[in-house]
Amino acid sequence: MLFMLYLAALSTLSIKALWQSKSFAIKAVWIKLFVGALLVNWVVKLVIGGGYY
Repeated sequence: MLFMLYLAALSTLSIKALWQSKSFAIKAVWIKLFVGALLVNWVVKLVIGGGYY
């Protein structure tokens, strides 16, 4: 549950940073972090749930 709240906060921060940043390099880093967080979330669900979603 706490992890999901962390992910929600991370995604909100990344969206705000995307809007505020002028540099494409910064945007690319934030996109990679966001995608990475989604992948980690999926892997955690896979391990805890013990099945494929």
